[in-house]
Amino acid sequence: PSVQDSPLDVDLGQATGQVRHQAERLIGALSPGVSFDTVALILGGKLVGLIACFATEVGILDQARLILESASTSIATTCMSRTQQQSMKAQLREARLMYQLATLAPGSTSILEIADRFTEELSGILGADHLSIWLIEGSTPELLSRRGLEMNPIQEMSFAGGAGIEGWVRTGAPELLLFDVRSDSRFPSLTAVRHRIGCYFVIPIVAEGQTRGYVAVGSRRAGALDVAAAETVRAASAEFIRATFRIGQGGEGVMTNTAFEQRISEEPGTLVVLEALKLDKIEQAYGRSSADHAVRTFARRVRARLPEGGAITRQEFGRLVAFLPGEDMIAAGNWANEIAAIASMIGIRTPDGTTRLPLAVRAKVIQDASQIHQVAPRIVA
Repeated sequence: PSVQDSPLDVDLGQATGQVRHQAERLIGALSPGVSFDTVALILGGKLVGLIACFATEVGILDQARLILESASTSIATTCMSRTQQQSMKAQLREARLMYQLATLAPGSTSILEIADRFTEELSGILGADHLSIWLIEGSTPELLSRRGLEMNPIQEMSFAGGAGIEGWVRTGAPELLLFDVRSDSRFPSLTAVRHRIGCYFVIPIVAEGQTRGYVAVGSRRAGALDVAAAETVRAASAEFIRATFRIGQGGEGVMTNTAFEQRISEEPGTLVVLEALKLDKIEQAYGRSSADHAVRTFARRVRARLPEGGAITRQEFGRLVAFLPGEDMIAAGNWANEIAAIASMIGIRTPDGTTRLPLAVRAKVIQDASQIHQVAPRIVA
């Protein structure tokens, strides 16, 4: 014997006989020319499931149906009990995730740690084969955390506003609830085959009226994710963005003066001053918008790579101060070198959008974080 797992789009609001008839029609389309019969699973007068059995001989099929009918009540009870247990476990995990996000205190963790916690818990709640959370840098998605399959199919999809992330954002960054990717023309069939994906959701992360990123969820099986799963992702995504703002890492991730000074007074650590060079010349040559984009992108990249408990604040345009708790000069120097290398990969766009120039950054390490007021007379939010 073998088991075939396929989703069926059936109107459960109908009478039991109509549901069974509609399901049999769909099952017949999945297995043309094969003899089969169905047995309804009814518990407390309510239809809770349907079993289809297949056989090459009519006699064997009749015998299988009789056996299943005699055991249908027990099977229905077992199925409902298992479903309720799974639902209860998922609800408990969802409540735990929401509580963890809602109780995060300023400076207590980094956005990457929140993202890891988010994907670990949410993938377990949904039972998905893929779950990832992304920030959007201009038209480029930046992965924060992922569980399961390594993929980002939205980059290969087409929208009214164009292809990929840029086209999705231009179209208004709509929710994508593709219960069966094969039935949606925006999802390339080759992509579905390559990733072996059957169901795919994209839920935008919106803050201050702007699309900051998105959560992507996928399953190998079409129909494995439902409307309830989408509601769970929406609620968790909203709590995620609130948590990032609460810990001072919303938007660009730059803490206010008060929050940053409070953070560095709580434990010893090292400061790293990061200064983008020649921004005045960049602004003259390519415009303020290009310089602004580069600086905002740089701040988000720095924030995403802060160690646990780290924080950043802005002194002036293009100048950031990062706090690395518990780090010595050597570790802080290595971190600063890594950040400087990352800065060189951030493109400053020319007005026509065709060219990107690297951003140059100078880093200085200060051993004692209490010397913050010697770095600059005043920190600005």
